[in-house]
Amino acid sequence: FHISLWGWMGWIGAMVYPIALLLILLSLIYFFIFIKTSRMWYLIAAWGLYGIALFTFELVIVFPLIMLLMYAVFNSLINQLLNIQKKISFIRYCCWNSGYIVLTLLFFLIRLLLYPPTFQTHSHWQQFHMVFSLQGLRARYADIASFITDITCLSFIPSGSSFFKGGLALLIIGTALYFVIKSAHKKIILFLIASGILFLWPAVLRYYTLRYLYFFLPFLMSALALLFIEIKKNMYVKRTFFIIFLLGIINNAYFVEKKFSERELELHSKTVACKKLISQITDKNRPLFFLGIPRTLFYTGLAQRFWFMKGCEDLKIYFDDRLFLATSNKYTDTLITVEKHENVLYLSSLDTTNVWWQCLGTSGLEMGKLTVTKTDKSGKIKEISYLLDDEYKNKDFIFITWNYKNHQFEIFEPTIYSP
Repeated sequence: FHISLWGWMGWIGAMVYPIALLLILLSLIYFFIFIKTSRMWYLIAAWGLYGIALFTFELVIVFPLIMLLMYAVFNSLINQLLNIQKKISFIRYCCWNSGYIVLTLLFFLIRLLLYPPTFQTHSHWQQFHMVFSLQGLRARYADIASFITDITCLSFIPSGSSFFKGGLALLIIGTALYFVIKSAHKKIILFLIASGILFLWPAVLRYYTLRYLYFFLPFLMSALALLFIEIKKNMYVKRTFFIIFLLGIINNAYFVEKKFSERELELHSKTVACKKLISQITDKNRPLFFLGIPRTLFYTGLAQRFWFMKGCEDLKIYFDDRLFLATSNKYTDTLITVEKHENVLYLSSLDTTNVWWQCLGTSGLEMGKLTVTKTDKSGKIKEISYLLDDEYKNKDFIFITWNYKNHQFEIFEPTIYSP
């Protein structure tokens, strides 16, 4: 576990990361057992585990490439791990990996049949263009800085300490590079690091986020373990590394407990807010329309959070996540107004220092046409208008927003719009 990942615990959508990682590691273990025993069913099991992982989570699609790259260090690996002295030819090794390749091609074929490629305007497609534009490339330094901070376990240091944090990160990475250069297993270590980086391909195509570390960390830890095994003969270095390792464990244990407690309180507050809202709804046949709620609290799974509650399975829940708010997490009062004229909503932030509209969302959740009508001096969106599509304009919605002072949902009626 990594201290940076605390915010993802309890999020059902993120569970595919540890599940797929477990399947990939088991596939790798079964592959090496096959090499050791020459029993074919171990190889078939390795292929099958990869297939399950791939159709569970497409991030693992680079695994066959990693397996092919592993041939560069394969003979030395089986010599050290399995005590097998014979050399394996590249042709034979490719035959052992043919199952991985066939399953990957099958995945691409099924994906192509079910989801034909399209170049229509889409939020992810726009994001892809932004990442590889000149402006996007200039901004990627923040992603790189975040990644380095996370892998060096310095993310607990408060923001605003960039110089101190950067200096520590360079010291840690520099020390590790020194021992890699001195290592007799530098080829294996570099392979492990390269493999972990390949699993970060979504971060390259889109943006870096903490959950991608699920797949990178096992390879990083394996590389560090190899370094430690080599230097442990030197008693002074061994004691130094042991102290660093012990401090890391203590640091990890403290922050894991601290962050888990925060996560527990956050999830509990969401549950309480949902239950209280349901108790206030007298007519559950009317559709619910959520808007102006904090994006950080309810980024995904808003509808499911209610549908899992007893007696709420048939609730009609609507929202366009472009109408969610970015926040500074400093709330003093209800900070938005909503006005309505026929099928147009006019939404305004009363304090863009604390809450503002981002107008970012999923194209499949759009319920109307959004127009930005006013921004503040810093460029934050202050006011927007929202023209509901015809299929929604006659629905008898119960409008629901978020009370930022009391941290709970709030039913409201939009006021009449006056230009």
